[in-house]
Amino acid sequence: MPLSSPTAPPTTQRRRRWRRTGWRSRSCRARTCCAAAHSSRSTSTRTSRTRMTGSDVPSESEPGAGPPHRPDVDLRHLLTGALMDQGPRPVCLPFALSHAHGTLVNAYSGNGGGAAMAPEAIWWHCTVRGHTSTGGMLLEHGAVALRDSGQPSLASWPWNRHLGVGTEDPPTAVGQPPWHRATVLEFDLAHDGVEDQLEEALAAGHPVVLIVEVTREFENAGPDGSIELPDIRSPEGDYHAVLAVGAATHSDARRRLLIRNSWGPYWGAGGYGWLPLDYLVANAVQAAVLIPPAPTNGAP
Repeated sequence: MPLSSPTAPPTTQRRRRWRRTGWRSRSCRARTCCAAAHSSRSTSTRTSRTRMTGSDVPSESEPGAGPPHRPDVDLRHLLTGALMDQGPRPVCLPFALSHAHGTLVNAYSGNGGGAAMAPEAIWWHCTVRGHTSTGGMLLEHGAVALRDSGQPSLASWPWNRHLGVGTEDPPTAVGQPPWHRATVLEFDLAHDGVEDQLEEALAAGHPVVLIVEVTREFENAGPDGSIELPDIRSPEGDYHAVLAVGAATHSDARRRLLIRNSWGPYWGAGGYGWLPLDYLVANAVQAAVLIPPAPTNGAP
């Protein structure tokens, strides 16, 4: 499945821009996400992690069965907002959650409006509660923000790349929260190179928020979006949120995830990359999908 992307700039321009953007983006690779990742490695139980059951995600493959043959999946047509560049701000997680939320709102609104959601609403909710820092924020805090406050549209609360680690109050026009709300449903990664639940979520039309380790190979995604597998002995990197929006089997028979990054169009293929499923074996720590919010006040 080839990636359609804008015409690439000259190689020297690409490298110059990427070095600047990559350096500025280092803070977003979520020191706090990193802390959550380490806690998930050291304990077998986390309250924010949920095993998807029932209608959320189909059942897993039988033990001992080989990897199933899966069709290619591409959910880019469901994305409601243009590719964004977080610049110097540590907001990779609000970006990934916002893109996933936009597809959910569009799917359940029934009007096909395709409104992108405002990432600042998530960052604002968490910042005023002391849950953000120069290192980013936790997935569990982003989940609370979407559950309690939600998000207005990006058109009503435009993105301001100059706020740094700070935030701004909601514009008067959007009113007070709650706005469009959602439930973040985290699930366990299998780290088996197959990832049944993740694949089945994509097949069901759900983009998947992923917290991955940033390696040199990830930083240097090829112009076709390809990301190589890092050596298992590579130094441990920081963590970063991306959105998986597809999957395909490469010509070498390896399964790869199509991810949307938040480092602008000069990373990978116009801001998208192909992440091998095997990358998740040792270099991914959290995954989640968004579903409609639970009814409140006795609503059906």
